Amino acid sequence: MSVEAPPFFIVGCERSGTTLLMLYLDQHPQIAIPHESHLFHRIFPLLPYYGNLDDDTNLRLLISDMLSDMWIQCWNLNVGVDEFISGLEERSFRGCVRRLFELFLQDEGKELWGEKTPVHVMYIPEILSVFQNAKFIHMVRDGRDVAQSLQRVPFGTKNVWASGKRWRNRIEQFESAKQYLAKDAYIEVRYEEFITRPQAELDRIHEFLGVEPISIAFNGVKSEKAQCFTGSMNVHYLVQAPLQKSRIGAYKAFFSPREIAIFESVSARELNRYHYYLETDGDEKPSIAEMAFYYAQGGFNRVCRLFTLNEFLFRSTWQLRLRGFFRSRRKQKI
Repeated sequence: MSVEAPPFFIVGCERSGTTLLMLYLDQHPQIAIPHESHLFHRIFPLLPYYGNLDDDTNLRLLISDMLSDMWIQCWNLNVGVDEFISGLEERSFRGCVRRLFELFLQDEGKELWGEKTPVHVMYIPEILSVFQNAKFIHMVRDGRDVAQSLQRVPFGTKNVWASGKRWRNRIEQFESAKQYLAKDAYIEVRYEEFITRPQAELDRIHEFLGVEPISIAFNGVKSEKAQCFTGSMNVHYLVQAPLQKSRIGAYKAFFSPREIAIFESVSARELNRYHYYLETDGDEKPSIAEMAFYYAQGGFNRVCRLFTLNEFLFRSTWQLRLRGFFRSRRKQKI
């Protein structure tokens, strides 16, 4: 197996267990998965701004932006533009992405790279346009548990109506992708199954990826990579603890019956599709007053994030799009 092996992408709704799965897969001696790259929803849409990458100026600008992006900086590659170009086999976005992961594989001493950015579930066609042989691992978790988890982290939605829409949207995106993905190009992993029978699920995923299954102790990931994930905002602290079945159905003690009813009214079809039983008939709709509150709360939270979370301010996609507006001026300076 080499860097030419089909790459794989772990996708799904945020707070569905993608980080947990990533860290356990990363323990395989052949598999290396870095921190989230966000390459396809941050860099890929901006490619028209860079122009023909056969032009050295355009290529250097793209590479410079990729290496300086805060998500990629978390990889600690310590490589400059010149060194990056010296090992580039293809002057294209595909070539640049492969080079990034090749450097990461060299640091890790492994052979097969994977990528974990949950929101990339929205960009499967874009990924396939770059890596036609890519494989996908779709992580699915009960949307109501996702909603309660989202409300406990800084970047999450803060009401069940918005969380329901987000979860439903992510599920719909992958359901649409199934229409053009080959049967052997994707696998779906339910969070609840992974928690209750982790070794069997991990063996299934290893087989899907074409690597030899290995036995792992599921008593928490203590690696340096896991410590990085539990650092800054401590939103992934549970990855260092043994798998906890108590996280399944945690929404029942978190949400009121009314909140559960509103969530199910938004996403009843998707919950049924993945055999998550409904606690209501799924027909209760938010009142006008509730909708007004949800919209006001969403706007307030977005403003608060802009002024209080500098890290997310610098990582936001609109910042890159604004930079793209001035792309032509920056080209003249490189």
